[in-house]
Amino acid sequence: MNLFKALIIFLFLIVISFTSVHATEYHAFRVSGSDCTLCHDDARDGSLNDTGIQFEEDGYRYPLSEKQVLFYFLAGLTLCVVIFGFYRRYRLWHSRKADLEWGRMKERWKGLFSSVCAHSTILKSPFAGVSHLLLFWSFIILGLAVATILLQEYLVFPLLEIRLIDFNIYPYFRLMLDLSGMAGLVGTILLAYRRYVQRPKALDNQPTDAISLLLLFSVFLTGFLLTGIRNQIYESDWSQWAPMASSVAWILKIFVKEENGLRICFQIFWWTHPLLALAFFAYIPFSKLFHMFSSPLNIFFRNLETKGALPMLDIRAAETYGVGRIEDFTWKDLLELDACSRCGRCQENCPAHLSEKHLNPKKVVQNLKRQMEGSFGKQEGLHLMGGVVTEDEIWECTTCGSCLEHCPVFIEPMAKIIEMRRFTVLTESKFPSEYKQIFKNLENFGDPMGKGKLTREEWSSNLDIRKLYDMGGDSKVDILFWAGCIGACYDDKSKNTTLAAANILDKAGIRCGILGKEEFCCGDPARRMGNEYLFQKLANKNIEVFKKYGIKKIVTHCPHCFNVFKKEYPALGCDFEILDFFELIKTLLIQGNLKIKSRVDDSFTYHDPCYLGRYNSIYEEPREILKSFLGVNLIEMDLVKGKSFCCGAGGGNIWRGASAGKRMEGVRIQEAVKTKAQGIVTACPYCDIMFDSAIKQEGMEYAFKLVNLVELVDQATE
Repeated sequence: MNLFKALIIFLFLIVISFTSVHATEYHAFRVSGSDCTLCHDDARDGSLNDTGIQFEEDGYRYPLSEKQVLFYFLAGLTLCVVIFGFYRRYRLWHSRKADLEWGRMKERWKGLFSSVCAHSTILKSPFAGVSHLLLFWSFIILGLAVATILLQEYLVFPLLEIRLIDFNIYPYFRLMLDLSGMAGLVGTILLAYRRYVQRPKALDNQPTDAISLLLLFSVFLTGFLLTGIRNQIYESDWSQWAPMASSVAWILKIFVKEENGLRICFQIFWWTHPLLALAFFAYIPFSKLFHMFSSPLNIFFRNLETKGALPMLDIRAAETYGVGRIEDFTWKDLLELDACSRCGRCQENCPAHLSEKHLNPKKVVQNLKRQMEGSFGKQEGLHLMGGVVTEDEIWECTTCGSCLEHCPVFIEPMAKIIEMRRFTVLTESKFPSEYKQIFKNLENFGDPMGKGKLTREEWSSNLDIRKLYDMGGDSKVDILFWAGCIGACYDDKSKNTTLAAANILDKAGIRCGILGKEEFCCGDPARRMGNEYLFQKLANKNIEVFKKYGIKKIVTHCPHCFNVFKKEYPALGCDFEILDFFELIKTLLIQGNLKIKSRVDDSFTYHDPCYLGRYNSIYEEPREILKSFLGVNLIEMDLVKGKSFCCGAGGGNIWRGASAGKRMEGVRIQEAVKTKAQGIVTACPYCDIMFDSAIKQEGMEYAFKLVNLVELVDQATE
């Protein structure tokens, strides 16, 4: 409740500021020639009217005129509307599960400053970012200026008879307001230009967008006209300190040349400007403008847990498994729905959407938001799956993390999709028919293909490598090499990549071992497909084996296994060091433990795997290996690093296949071919499988190479 009280206090100050201070017309300056029209009949000779005389007799304290009484009444009415609107939004979140995290405050404040004040995430889209930055800081500076005036007139001057803004400071203060107002007006115009002229596909235009921009434009414009007309009429010494306002009013003077006409316009705008400002604030909680408050709140309470880790579900204690209805979401989840401003960053970077599938993360969030609003006060909401979000939308997500990477306010559409998957799998036992056998294989054989224990170590049959179960009491090794399900069982190409990885470790003199038939699936596929129970079962089996052999360090060439070991196993009580294979290779090459015997000297493009790149920010190591050590002529695709296009395998889609639109792996291979490189280098066995299929479908298996970075390193080293 403290959060809601703080919002109300802040809103009260803002509304009062717009009712007691109009444009740049500040009343607290006993200066000859002041252009304050509240106290002066004629600002040019400084003659005072009745209000000014009373103001002087009261010791230059803020006068209360009939106009001000009316404005106070309207401000109070506006404040009631605003409080009602905010309370309505607050109730939508607060009526659900409370899970706001208040820890790690230093990190939260730092993130708030970076993402809100500095616009670090919004500026990733330069045009929209700069436009929004101008508007944002215009509001901040004008708000601080108004707060300074209020502080002076209601606290500092009455108690201490000290003016924070005196005769010497006022000109610069006024110039700052003038420039800040122009920044806000320009920002508003640029945002309108982007939305209605450029019309990017990521934006969907709704009435609230036009109303919000029109109100902003009108508030800024009438403020400039009000100040500028006053400058034109009275021509006081202060006029030169509001050049932007004077310029705007000069345009009006072309059409209204008589002073009487200007005075009529002045009176019109004197009323219009504050009324528009009040309308603007009253509109905030009922429009997209509400993101002015909900987005910073969401940034402050953003998920600070390990990037790439899904929340652990307590199978025994949970009342519900996942999310089936809107009320099953937490307070933070629902706050995220209100924080969405429909900027479309998630949409324009979602591989599923870009390959013309049903899934659109922005649409998912907005549909959930409408359901949240529609379910307010109801005992039980509509079933989400099939009613609010379609089955195709739920299962087409490849869990690539692109929506999380690009949302400027840290909304997590993917996490909500996973929660809905958990509900359908664990509560309703509803999932794509292809997954039935996958789940059965994982539970019975420990791998998704159902190959069984005996085939788990076939890839190493011609390799002299330690199998821990054969070593008896001497089971200590430097590193456990984890082959993974795809690398150990899927096909000959995958097994060859795994063999190459083991060869590299052997060349470097690393004493490593494998679990062989005691290696079970890490559980990543089950977890991303929504089967949390099966994930925990597999993970606990592996943890028991790790403890049995005293494993302290693991290395794997599979980014999916690497991520789940590093980010998600610790929540189950597992304590070991997990090494990324490519970081290890780079270290070994630098130290000279691996020596280059022949350079590649071919041209390749490199594909960033989602679970290596976006999930774990490993972008540079593979590129340094390719360019600096192997001599590859690296030609980058358009979508690289954080914008890398998913291969389409994640989230169980490697077994589900494409249901609509284009195949993601095909889209990515076409992009790779456009670089004119000789082939594509991958760093993930899942990507290998998907791209191998795409290349064959395109009939390019002899014209375009597909090679895993591990194999390149093995071939080039001794």
